[in-house]
Amino acid sequence: MWLESADTNCLCCLGIGTTSLRFDKRGRPYAVCFACGSRLFFKGRNGLRGQAILADVIAELATQAETDPTFAAHLRNKHETFLTQLAQRSAKPESLESGAALAMPGKENVA
Repeated sequence: MWLESADTNCLCCLGIGTTSLRFDKRGRPYAVCFACGSRLFFKGRNGLRGQAILADVIAELATQAETDPTFAAHLRNKHETFLTQLAQRSAKPESLESGAALAMPGKENVA
């Protein structure tokens, strides 16, 4: 069963009115964002509670960012910081890039 319209805000891209709440063939709820393509699967009522509450928070953030350039810059900075941290976590450690052997705790390295 599908709800036809995008009736809530996206928790991933913060899109306003871009997300549709749907149900799979077993009746479990999930959300699909038409703007960023993300799919959120809710496991129980707690996930649905977060969607219901945070959708309004997202709308308030978007309104504030439209009227306050300083706040909009703050949100962009938070986004850039997150992307930088994500890139650092996904980079290979230097020891793997240089071909050095990995040490096992409590074991001597055998070359």
